[in-house]
Amino acid sequence: MRFFVIQDQSDSPVAVVFHDHRDQVLYCRSLKASFLSAFDAVCNKHRVTFSKESYDSSILRILDRGISDYSWISDILEDLCGDYWVISERGDLAHTEFQVDSVADRYLS
Repeated sequence: MRFFVIQDQSDSPVAVVFHDHRDQVLYCRSLKASFLSAFDAVCNKHRVTFSKESYDSSILRILDRGISDYSWISDILEDLCGDYWVISERGDLAHTEFQVDSVADRYLS
């Protein structure tokens, strides 16, 4: 699984996006509703929808299955990032809930 840390103009992390092309899943964790709205709009543009996890009241969303291409996430992030948001860091991790939580906590806490 790959992850991308997104920061705003003040160099503060606002979101972490996780893409697992093997399981065809994309996760987005953010503390900013504005980022999630923009992320949702870009995903809709690419005809991908996602929903809020029902067990967690924090902002955690998982996209529907169907994202099988390794480079698919690049199109989403290119459309999303630009003048206001930028990718500040990229990385790889094992696809486990603990790893996702750990990376999200590291950047968004």
